[in-house]
Amino acid sequence: MLPENETLKAVLDSAHDGIYAVNRHRTIVYWSKGAERVSGYRSSEALGKQCSDLLAHMDRDGRILCDTGCAVVKTIAEGKPREDMMYIRHKEGYRLPVATRVVPSLDEKGGVDGAIVVFGDVTSRFVQVKRAEEAQKILRQDPAAELDNKRDLEISLHMRFDEMHRYNWSFGVLFIEVDEIERVRDLKGQEGAEKVLKMIAMTLLNGIRSSDVVGRWSDKQFMVIVGDVNEHKLNFVANRIRMLAENSVIFDSDDELRATLSIGATLAQTTDTAYTLLKRAEDLMKVSSRGGKNRITIDADV
Repeated sequence: MLPENETLKAVLDSAHDGIYAVNRHRTIVYWSKGAERVSGYRSSEALGKQCSDLLAHMDRDGRILCDTGCAVVKTIAEGKPREDMMYIRHKEGYRLPVATRVVPSLDEKGGVDGAIVVFGDVTSRFVQVKRAEEAQKILRQDPAAELDNKRDLEISLHMRFDEMHRYNWSFGVLFIEVDEIERVRDLKGQEGAEKVLKMIAMTLLNGIRSSDVVGRWSDKQFMVIVGDVNEHKLNFVANRIRMLAENSVIFDSDDELRATLSIGATLAQTTDTAYTLLKRAEDLMKVSSRGGKNRITIDADV
């Protein structure tokens, strides 16, 4: 199991990507400086933990992999390297897309005694910084920021309508409400609620394409404008976002701060205005919220 040599540790720690090693029981026995940079978790927080508990890998569809189809489990069982793209849970709670390569770790007799995982953020440094800046902008608390968010979303909507009428390009809207944020606010105050809202904002930003748009509509409501979609694709995007958010969590002392999403999803029609589109999306979101929360309602459902 690696690494024993201090020189080897120094080389691994100099790598930009994250590197960690687990034994056959998937307990983390090595955690590089790169792993700290990518995930936010310090080595002292990672060593001795199960990778399933710390990172909780999810696939691109938002499904938890650790108990079913995790590349680490398969590599240890089969002794074969694997590559995949998945989402890990960052220390700040949000879901982060990473590219991973898993190789088996061998004992002195050539048997598999664990795995070595290399993982890196699939987004460029520029996009990472841009998303962090967007999250901060979305979550600024002053009234002017809320107006800016709505204004930016309305401008984006008008641009999409113009493209639809000129070029017949489709687009859809996800109207999103963060469930139970009042409970978090009662438990942890406004600071705790803002941490959860930031976690959700980063998860939304990481769960969509760079060409799509995310904004904060009100205290606990967000909107996503998704281009070039049909109803099936829009539902797929909405469900991925819902599942990513459901499996995002902030560990605060002895408390786990979580939130789910109620989503209304609708495609823009040529007869729509921005008002009718948003009203329909909001009404669909309310159906999700009243129907038990943590769900999606799309046009076909009603």
